[in-house]
Amino acid sequence: MSQKWKTNPLYLDKTRYRLSLFYLDEGVHILHPDSLAIASQMIKETAEMQGLMQVSTEDSSVASYAEAFQKAREKGTDLFAILSFEETEREVLGELTLYNAKTGTKIQTISVYRTGNDRFTQTIQKLVSQLTKALPLRGRIVARSGYTALIDLGKTEGIEKNMELSIVEKGRLSLDSASLRLLTQENNILGSISIEEVGEEMAEGRVSYTGFFDKIGVGDEVFIALPLEDTEGKNLSSNQNTTPVLIDLLRSIR
Repeated sequence: MSQKWKTNPLYLDKTRYRLSLFYLDEGVHILHPDSLAIASQMIKETAEMQGLMQVSTEDSSVASYAEAFQKAREKGTDLFAILSFEETEREVLGELTLYNAKTGTKIQTISVYRTGNDRFTQTIQKLVSQLTKALPLRGRIVARSGYTALIDLGKTEGIEKNMELSIVEKGRLSLDSASLRLLTQENNILGSISIEEVGEEMAEGRVSYTGFFDKIGVGDEVFIALPLEDTEGKNLSSNQNTTPVLIDLLRSIR
């Protein structure tokens, strides 16, 4: 696939989210004074090795949630997280509390408890793993030829043959203020791509455009559209200014 498209997957920029990571100096029970600083740096390195996130850390603790929120807004990141750790000679409990960096809204808390000789490292790895899994799938079109396009998602991200992804104008996807759901306006939907071939880091498929004109181009984003449900489990209407894209809508406008 890389030879066909003359695209080296090693040079793909798969960074999709920017995260600010902080820790509070709350005097919690830890055996080593630098545990939080070390854990923060290890989370940054582990997350950035996977390529999905760009993580910024601080050289020292923050005094409060308010300070963390202010710094995250100043940095312009998508999300921020506050790390907490408790450890004994035999146990480690690590927690990441995730917030929307634009609104400060709490989204979720990820907790990991481990024992054993490698408990510290295992806790870090599991926290990053759960955080990565929680983030919604998001990719880009990196090449196009006729009705066939190449995207920078593959088996590594769980892409499979016959999957269908929505195509949205570049820069028009954003995170919901209170969840990890991707949002866009309906008029930003350019079409869809049906996956036909899948590699480890890339996939190709046939594109279908909406409306009268084909506006799909390199750099446009792809994601899996999900219906928005209310507390009673019913689909909400999509006539708001900014709403999650409904699968039924996409099917009806092809």
